[in-house]
Amino acid sequence: MGTNDETLGAGPYCGNCGSRSGSTSFCTQCGNRMISSTEAPAAAPAPSADTPAAGTPAQPSSEAVPPVFPGPRDVVSSTQRRRPWLIGGAIAGAIVLVAAAVGVTLVLTSNDGPSYADQAGQTLQPMLTDNERIASTVNTLTASTNVDHLKTVLSNAQSDAKAADRQITDLDVKKPDPTLSGQVHAAIAAEQQWLDTAVIAVSSPADPQVSQLTSLGIDAQSKLHVLVVSIPKVAGYSFPSSPKIVSYASAVTSSGLTKLANVLYVNQVSALLDQSSSSFQSVNDFFGQLQTVVNGGEASFTLAQAEQQITSIIANRTSLAASAQALSSPSPEAQNVTRLLVAAFNASLKDDTDLADCLNQENYGDIAFIYQSCLSSTVSDSSAATTAKQDFLAAYNQLRTNVGQPTINPQF
Repeated sequence: MGTNDETLGAGPYCGNCGSRSGSTSFCTQCGNRMISSTEAPAAAPAPSADTPAAGTPAQPSSEAVPPVFPGPRDVVSSTQRRRPWLIGGAIAGAIVLVAAAVGVTLVLTSNDGPSYADQAGQTLQPMLTDNERIASTVNTLTASTNVDHLKTVLSNAQSDAKAADRQITDLDVKKPDPTLSGQVHAAIAAEQQWLDTAVIAVSSPADPQVSQLTSLGIDAQSKLHVLVVSIPKVAGYSFPSSPKIVSYASAVTSSGLTKLANVLYVNQVSALLDQSSSSFQSVNDFFGQLQTVVNGGEASFTLAQAEQQITSIIANRTSLAASAQALSSPSPEAQNVTRLLVAAFNASLKDDTDLADCLNQENYGDIAFIYQSCLSSTVSDSSAATTAKQDFLAAYNQLRTNVGQPTINPQF
């Protein structure tokens, strides 16, 4: 035979591809088991109708190729062909598991109680209700209003605002919503600052911080309005009127200053009445001696001396009336007191002047008769002066009561 026969006898060969691989048991080319050169080739098949006759040239046939024996390479190739499917299946399984986990999470989340906005709205409810109460109370606030109830409402609101801030902080840990959380905390802080200043305005109306209340109120309302998008219920509550509280503080402060001015005025009037009191004693003594003479007694002065004495009394009363007219009246009540005091002095002056005119005229007859005539002619003047003094004292004592001073009943 030729070279092929010699090659086949040289060592093991691959029955699949015909390659020689030295002493290896499997083909290095295709992986099939190697065939030893000593192994007999497979028996040729029996002739068939398709077998060419004798003498006919043989045709190439695949049956001449040595039989193929399965080897390790076939096993490796099969595993490699299945590996992409295994990897793909594993990935698909992982995706399914992840999707299932996400689905479960979404279901659990959707069923995990109220949202952050809902819980924040519930937390803010007491604070919003307090604002309604404050607004209702402030709407009827005047300088003469007893603010004890308002102070209580404001104090409760301060406590509720602090509690709301603590609860929102706890909610931030359990179910965080950074954006809405920041807005809620900002609104509560603005509310607390407004409440603190409102308390000052009611308790210490003259405090300079009261002037900031209106701007603080605008800031608090603005921050609460931001929450309406996420917490619509906020829009349904009123915010107290800052201008009304500021007006109250201003009125009370003005009233306090007026009260202080009225105290000073009352003290000035009191000093003036003290001066008039000594004059009243002189007038009273003078009229008493006139009446003594009328009753048959004797006076310590002559008619000429009586005329001089009444002239001095008139001069003193005239000075007191001028001083009363010059009083600075800081309030309508004080102005009324001044008017009545001047009227009282003028009524007394008229009584004194009429008596002086009677005494200074050309008198004839017994001195007792003269005194009797003068006293009788001034009875109506004396009565008018007494009434004027009573009117003054009624108004003056009312003013003294208003400023916390006791009533008096001076003789002037």
